[in-house]
Amino acid sequence: MGTRAGACARRVAVGMLVVALLGLGRGPLTRAGAASRTFVVTSAADTHDAQPGDGQCADAAGQCTLRSATEEANAAPVGSVTAVTLPTGVYTLTLGALTLLTNTLTISTTTSVHRVC
Repeated sequence: MGTRAGACARRVAVGMLVVALLGLGRGPLTRAGAASRTFVVTSAADTHDAQPGDGQCADAAGQCTLRSATEEANAAPVGSVTAVTLPTGVYTLTLGALTLLTNTLTISTTTSVHRVC
């Protein structure tokens, strides 16, 4: 397998694992302050949320990324449910794995065609 093909295969495997882990969620809990929110990813960049916990999916440039949406979901009150719409595209995680600590995160795409690399 060539270098490019090997890198692509690793991204596919990592991407599938990330989506599988995020999709597991912890199920909604009934807790005071729990919220339901929806974010639409507007950038394929891998950037942190500018202010996790403010309820806005936005990096320093004002773009919503998969990482910033996940960080907002983590910062939400326990029991919150976050839905993320992910446009078809390439999402390379350059800053490390995404981790969902609490809450439920549901990821859907804008089309049925998925391109990981």
